[in-house]
Amino acid sequence: MKISRTHYGDWAIDFVYAPYFEMLCSLHVLFHADHHKARQKWAVETKQKMSPSLYNRLAYFDIVTDGWMGAMEFRYLDEAYNDFNVVSGIRKLEAIPNLEFAHLMLNRTVSLSDIRKILVLKKCHMDTLNQEQIEFMLDVENYKDDFISALKTYFYLHFQEVQIETEAFMIGTLKAHKKLSESMDFLKYLELLHPRIEATATHLRLYKFKTFDFNYESIKRVEIGISTFIDPHLLVGYEADFLSLTIRAKMEHMNDEVHDDLVILIKALGDKTRLKMLKCLYEKPWSTQALAEKLAISEAGISKQLKILNQACLVRKIRQGNFILYYINTEMIDRIPMNVYQYLDEK
Repeated sequence: MKISRTHYGDWAIDFVYAPYFEMLCSLHVLFHADHHKARQKWAVETKQKMSPSLYNRLAYFDIVTDGWMGAMEFRYLDEAYNDFNVVSGIRKLEAIPNLEFAHLMLNRTVSLSDIRKILVLKKCHMDTLNQEQIEFMLDVENYKDDFISALKTYFYLHFQEVQIETEAFMIGTLKAHKKLSESMDFLKYLELLHPRIEATATHLRLYKFKTFDFNYESIKRVEIGISTFIDPHLLVGYEADFLSLTIRAKMEHMNDEVHDDLVILIKALGDKTRLKMLKCLYEKPWSTQALAEKLAISEAGISKQLKILNQACLVRKIRQGNFILYYINTEMIDRIPMNVYQYLDEK
């Protein structure tokens, strides 16, 4: 559902309620519930009701798509993804060429030329990809079919009820935001969407794991979406002249609680041995045996510390022959300030 409002200068502005997008936001929360207190109860109950088979299939795609961020990119391809009929949007995935499908699923982190080589040669040795992403790349056609099947099953068995329960609230909230945006300067309205949005004299500045600046003159279209699942994230989509932001619609007031994953992250960093291990892994991938020899610690001790670092998503692993190599997740390191600020700016 799209509601257009009065233009702001040269900008075309739309407010959009897209159940397909909200479904993907719900899947992100299902596998990262510790960071979404307002929806944590829903995530726990949904997992309990879900078959282990479906949960494991969806968990695989959570890893492949960077927490469903890659899968969210499909909504920009076709207006069907803004329709009330979620299944029609899912069916649109069938017509997307494998090359583009893989590019978006990996959240555009791999170039089209590299993906093309992998699809043709059926070989992949990219250190930047995790094991699940490599498996996916080597058999995109079959994984694409399974992805579509898993989404349909999840919709019918679990998300359709959520859509029915939240639709009226979300549409009402969207219309209220449109009206609010027309009652004030639009840039001031954008600052209200999230504490880490700043409207300067020349550009819109967004503070995430790094600072994103969007020059006003380069923007032609702004889309304001809505979700009851994304809080506390500042979710941003951007193309050459298009910017999308999302309203964090809260259905209930939450007490001031610290996110469990933030506590896990801070605890993982609060140890000298683990910090030394991260420094080694920053230089190059290491095996547990090599780390044990380097730091003069038993392999069992190294494995214990790696488990803690892995739980905090600070390290990743990849198989090379008979060895499992660990390397630092620099993206998580970059996001540490953002994770702290997301907790601090919650209301």
